[in-house]
Amino acid sequence: MSRIWTCGFEMQSVVTEVEGVTAGSPAISTTTVRSGAAALQIASLVSATAKYVRFNYAAASSLVDYYGRTYLHIVTLPTAENRIIGWSSGATFLAWLTLDSGGLLRLYDEDGAIGSASAALSLNTWYRVEMQFNTAPAAGSMIIAARIDGTEFAGATNRSISVGGDGFRVGGNLNSEAQTTGEWYFDDCAVNNVSGTVQNTYPGAGSIVHMHPDAAGDTALWGRGGTDSGSDWGQVDEITPNDVTDYLIGDVAADIVDLNMEAASVRGIGASDTITLVEVVARVTGATATACSHAERIESQASGTVFAGTTTTLATTTWFTNDDVNPRRGQCVSYTDPQGGGAWTPALLDTAQVGINAVDANPDVWGSALMAIVEYVPAAALGDDILALVAAQRGNPPVQTGHAIVQY
Repeated sequence: MSRIWTCGFEMQSVVTEVEGVTAGSPAISTTTVRSGAAALQIASLVSATAKYVRFNYAAASSLVDYYGRTYLHIVTLPTAENRIIGWSSGATFLAWLTLDSGGLLRLYDEDGAIGSASAALSLNTWYRVEMQFNTAPAAGSMIIAARIDGTEFAGATNRSISVGGDGFRVGGNLNSEAQTTGEWYFDDCAVNNVSGTVQNTYPGAGSIVHMHPDAAGDTALWGRGGTDSGSDWGQVDEITPNDVTDYLIGDVAADIVDLNMEAASVRGIGASDTITLVEVVARVTGATATACSHAERIESQASGTVFAGTTTTLATTTWFTNDDVNPRRGQCVSYTDPQGGGAWTPALLDTAQVGINAVDANPDVWGSALMAIVEYVPAAALGDDILALVAAQRGNPPVQTGHAIVQY
């Protein structure tokens, strides 16, 4: 399993290519959120106009086993069936979920409906909604499935999808429905892939936050551009990236900047929480449109073993998150502590440093934001999941926890 997109909308921007490709003017909410400080709001729908964020996880449509996750919170239901989550190739939808006026989710692909509708979802409750989109098998054996809080409610293993996917999107009116009623929210989105295999590798439970630099680290070889904040970390610590306002400059090949980060507790991570992954993300551009390159990096302690991401080439003077061409996903995803090889822990995050290497600095590489995307599972949520599993094994119904209905 590998994580190819992680988004909790924590940069708090719906400008396209900050969190993903946006259309129809979705909004950011900082009041109705599942974890972290923000979520995506879909409201004020305009008839026949799609409103969404799209995660372009592949450079081109590919026949691979993909698994997507989002958390869904409904305040107001649509008055008719509305496409809200889906896999696509470019603008063409291949498999999707709809939400109707009764709070039911339904699964479809390009050949028609799959299985039965879900149970009715309650208002003002966060649900974990996941989809499998496996086009790796031969035609007639492809797999499309959907589940809520860990329980599959619809699926089929005999599908024939015409082309592989390259994007996963969340929103409303995704089929240009004539709908103006509805308000719902998305948070803690993720896409996994398992190339050429069939495995139960749904992302599962996860909360997403961003940790930001707050002090100097091991190496300080980049310069400062724009307004000088007085520190290297002050150039790249904004929650919503301010791009050309203030930034760091990598002007010598292989020069590095490393920065310490704020404590994990600042972002709500508890001492006993489980860390799923840490992904280093940068907001970058070039001084000119000639090709230059960069690579993000992370270490769990000062002067420690560095985990370096894949080098990314830029050829643009426009600011992008990670890359200027698809797929614009992060290239530095760490699942284990680079130093000891064990799991990441909140304590290790407290001493971690994130950085950028200006691999090719001709022209200069500019960085306006640098952060660690952290996915974690709260210890309390793990306890709820265990209780639910025990209840299910004893033949009891799913339990209502403080987090949502947990089902197995």
